[in-house]
Amino acid sequence: MESYVKTYLDSLNERWSELTLLLDEAEKARDEGNDRLVDTLSRVSSILLVTHMESFLKEIIKAVVNDLNKNLKFNELPEGIRSTASDFYFPKDLKSIKHYSKQLSSDLMISEDFKINDLAFIYLDKNPKASIIQKSLKGFGVEDLFKNLHDSFFDCIFDSTSSANRLLNRMKTIVETTTNSYPYNVKKNKFKLKSSNYSGKTLWQEFIEDITRVRNNIVHGHTFATERSIEDIKKSIVKVRLLQYIITYIVSTACIT
Repeated sequence: MESYVKTYLDSLNERWSELTLLLDEAEKARDEGNDRLVDTLSRVSSILLVTHMESFLKEIIKAVVNDLNKNLKFNELPEGIRSTASDFYFPKDLKSIKHYSKQLSSDLMISEDFKINDLAFIYLDKNPKASIIQKSLKGFGVEDLFKNLHDSFFDCIFDSTSSANRLLNRMKTIVETTTNSYPYNVKKNKFKLKSSNYSGKTLWQEFIEDITRVRNNIVHGHTFATERSIEDIKKSIVKVRLLQYIITYIVSTACIT
């Protein structure tokens, strides 16, 4: 039976088509010399770019949790996921949270029907900043997404548009195929990612913070200028879409017992 993750991934193309339509109209307006319409459509597209990333983070977590709840008992879940699911039921400022959480987790090990809550992994009402993405994935046992991506072959997308498009198509096929059903047919060393320390920020963190900054400047009225060209937005879409598939694959590997 098709996994919840695969069902969600199938909907992504349609969601991104909205942005494609806006940018197509922006190009027509540019050809017609309608600069005001170009600016408007570009600004809207910059907002939607980040909105789609925020929505993705929430929806892919829900899909993964649904797959886990459908196929595994609590005692069959990876330890990191059990811990996050148990922590959810206690105040974050509770000094002895780990003690109580560990006790709850131990009690739930004999449960036959307990379902983990996807809200334990989702940080609501937050822009999808790099730190928010890190926190969400850490709940599944992924210590630092950006350590895995730093100096990896995925960095090539910042150098070449053609490489980025090829890699996106490849990842789309791989992720859709390997997550088609649960248990996911993923391998932790598939892309030979290793935890590489970094100082400052990685290329991926800088990219995420940049598109989020542009979005916030528009939404909060800090600027009425168009900061990104149509071509820049198209390049950013490829990067965000690729990041979505990377996140999906890495989280899927963390869910295999």
